[in-house]
Amino acid sequence: MLDFFQVEDASLITWSHAVNSKIKLHDSLKSECNFIEADVIYDEQKHDEPIMAHPPDDSSDLTFCEFIETAKSSRKGLKLDFKSLESVKPCLNFLNKIDLELPVILNADIFQGDNSPSVKIDADIFVHTCISEYPRGILSLGWTTRPCSHAIYSRENVRQAADFCRKFNIKNFHFAVRLTWSTRSIQNLLHLHHLTNCSFTIWSHDNDQLSSKETLLLFRHFFAKQYLFYDLPPKLISYLNENKNECKSILLKSSDGLIRSYF
Repeated sequence: MLDFFQVEDASLITWSHAVNSKIKLHDSLKSECNFIEADVIYDEQKHDEPIMAHPPDDSSDLTFCEFIETAKSSRKGLKLDFKSLESVKPCLNFLNKIDLELPVILNADIFQGDNSPSVKIDADIFVHTCISEYPRGILSLGWTTRPCSHAIYSRENVRQAADFCRKFNIKNFHFAVRLTWSTRSIQNLLHLHHLTNCSFTIWSHDNDQLSSKETLLLFRHFFAKQYLFYDLPPKLISYLNENKNECKSILLKSSDGLIRSYF
């Protein structure tokens, strides 16, 4: 995926998020972003075909087919965040009908995070469908999460995810992890990387609270730069870009208790 954009540092990859309408797609295609991320839903009782929307929204002026047809001639990657299992197969079937030379990430929350909402997409069916129907897609697997100041990705989460990847012999894939959970889970995520050689896409909501912005630099210190993608609010991306080459010295000087626990 980095080869497509001719970069070696995954933090240089930029994202346009929640592109679920025609106007947002139009603006994203004119922007300098590398990846367009959009949500896909489909309910046979409500929709004639898959559409671009994030629950609880269940309507959109943009269908999946229109999204792909509009974006396919760009030089931007596409990240499809599937919010319903019913949407997966028809979307992949459509992708197989067109000559799409762009990198395509296929994302879904298939694991349940600790004390978090239940999973709505069956893990086995999602991965088997993606592998069999669109093997050139890049799998991105995530956990359901909730806002919490103390939540982590546990060692049991890591074991479950690593066992699942071995079961399907998955290669070239990402785990999508929430920033606030991840800063408290560095050692467990390092273990997951060592077990699977995965990449991570670190994401965050605008209102997620970090103990300090400096904690964002923990990933840059502990992981190689080609394995970490950042789909974050602009203020955090700006901080990362300004400080990523000095991360070790900043972390060592930090008074943040979470950071000091790692050194």
